[in-house]
Amino acid sequence: MISLLFLLGTGWCKAQRAAIDSLSREVTVAADDSTKIRALNQLSIAYENYKPDSAILWLQSSLHLSRKMAEDHGEYKFEYYALSQTGYLFGLISNYPKALEFYVESLKVAENMNMPRNIATANNNIAVILQKENENEKALAYFTIADSIIEKNNLSDLKHASLGNFGNIFFKLNKLDSALFFTMQAYELEKTKTYDPTDEDAPRFTGLWLTNLGNIYSKQTNIPAALSNYKQALPYSRRANDMDIVCEIKLGLARLYEKIGDTTNAIAEIDTVFLLADKNNFESRRLEGSIFLTNYYKNVKKFDSAFKYQELMVSIKDTINSNERIKASLNITIEEELRQHEKIELLAKEKEARDKTLQLLGVGLLIPSLFLFSIFIRRKKIKPQIIKFCGIVSLLMFFECVTLLLHPYVVQLSHHVVVIELLIFVCIAAVIIPTHHRIEHWLTSKLTAHKNAAHH
Repeated sequence: MISLLFLLGTGWCKAQRAAIDSLSREVTVAADDSTKIRALNQLSIAYENYKPDSAILWLQSSLHLSRKMAEDHGEYKFEYYALSQTGYLFGLISNYPKALEFYVESLKVAENMNMPRNIATANNNIAVILQKENENEKALAYFTIADSIIEKNNLSDLKHASLGNFGNIFFKLNKLDSALFFTMQAYELEKTKTYDPTDEDAPRFTGLWLTNLGNIYSKQTNIPAALSNYKQALPYSRRANDMDIVCEIKLGLARLYEKIGDTTNAIAEIDTVFLLADKNNFESRRLEGSIFLTNYYKNVKKFDSAFKYQELMVSIKDTINSNERIKASLNITIEEELRQHEKIELLAKEKEARDKTLQLLGVGLLIPSLFLFSIFIRRKKIKPQIIKFCGIVSLLMFFECVTLLLHPYVVQLSHHVVVIELLIFVCIAAVIIPTHHRIEHWLTSKLTAHKNAAHH
């Protein structure tokens, strides 16, 4: 049974090298943060299947800029994407705890954005990871939340995936009647859709839901219905080039043929599984095929053949375990790179904060300096206009500094709602501007009083 991740990856090919070089240059010369973030995201997509550690690091750079944009302008969409895509990449390399961590963060951002589609997607992604960790009851709870948001906000394009995920989770919980009900609904809904005939990926979901129906009927021992659904699913999955599902269909057919005593077709289906698995590096499918043949030849007392496939089974398990160790090592490397990356970003943030503090301190010192200078020169032989100018400048800087210091608190108070920000600043201006004019008039008259008296 397959659950649907809303975030899908892209492949790597040699032709992308030029595109990667172009994107790298764009990151370097980007005129604004939005352009730079988009280029970083595209770089991550280009690397995700080729070099996932680099893909994740590009996304972390994107996330750093996105968070800055969110803080400064209340623009959260880039932060949401970076968090979601990072979770997806960690899921690809089977680091499910880390994937869950980023998906939960993406959910928080989605809720802050108050965008139902993103909230539903984030809940769905969390559920998929929980399902991979066999936390099926928890996964069901998140799928339920996602579906309620989809229903409430009429997100019809996500409904078939939601129904299919319910079918899948109930299958895993061995609640086959519920699994059948929801998967059938997903399939019926999929049939009502119209797709572009040139879109090769369009039949993917039809093949997926029919395969899941075949799995459910097979577990219910409804062999005719299972055979029918597997056979219907096959051309859709082939057309979508979804070879992993094709392998699942072939394995399901082989098990059914064995049950009805059609061993010739059963062996033929398993042979196809091996061919596809070898071609696409589907080690888990090769393992399922070798287990099937080992058990089959044991049952028919062909122990030489059974031993041969048992040895193959052991070899494939060793390969899978080796791959898992490589993934574990890669995860350790990536997490260390992330730690170093976060350390560099923290240092950069601290430096930025220090620079800002020093600038504010400089302004703070300049304001009284100008004011004192204005007082000092009032008794010197200097034109009153110069004294007045220095006094006005010091006063203007003081009030602008007050506004600058208040700005972060106003943004936080308004939750980046522009209308509320505007109203608060209008209220502040209503107090500051008259006060500014009164103090300006008083100060300049005091500073120039001596000069005016001398003139008269």
